[in-house]
Amino acid sequence: MNRRIGLIGIPGSGKTALAEAIEKQYILADADCEDCFTPVTIIDEYAQAASERLNLAKGFSASWYYDIGVSLDRMGQERIALEQGSRTVITCGTIIESSNYALLNFESRSQFKLENEKEDEVKRIQSAMMTFACLFMDGFRYDKLYFLNSIEPVDEDAKLFQQMESGVRASFEAFDLATISKDLTVEGETSIEAATEKRLEIIGKDLHESASEEQRVESEGPEG
Repeated sequence: MNRRIGLIGIPGSGKTALAEAIEKQYILADADCEDCFTPVTIIDEYAQAASERLNLAKGFSASWYYDIGVSLDRMGQERIALEQGSRTVITCGTIIESSNYALLNFESRSQFKLENEKEDEVKRIQSAMMTFACLFMDGFRYDKLYFLNSIEPVDEDAKLFQQMESGVRASFEAFDLATISKDLTVEGETSIEAATEKRLEIIGKDLHESASEEQRVESEGPEG
């Protein structure tokens, strides 16, 4: 029984901290079941690696093909993790954020283009978004999907990140892209640690139910 968890949020939202906390929860759940073992893989820190491998800038200085490259790399890591026996794959960041990066980069870059160049820019971003749409339809597969709001804002490009967070929210509301299992927006927290603790409380039932279901399947065996 495989489990795929997607964490959506901009930098500074606490995706890594929550992924590690969820991993610990599953390890603790396994401790109560002698026959259970739940290998967990966290897909994270891939943007910098992709930037170096592709020799392309990342973030809001990136090109649309970097964002597509990151999306493909992330999908590949998820597939490999499952093929290598991971029962739970937790992915920090999704194609939703990657497509919003590409859109914001287009908007910020196009204002510096000449009129005769803007048409080509529009065609490029339209093609890029169609590619993102195909990747979404063919590879966006999560059993649980959690949205995390910004807790520790990134100083660099702060305004763009605020726009991006709004854009990610709007993506789901306007286009009904996917079902958010839980909106992990927490108000009033100023540290990732405090926010993570509160978020674990919110999704605790989800984690307990999925761990219990896996233990039931393991105990019953393939024949039920």
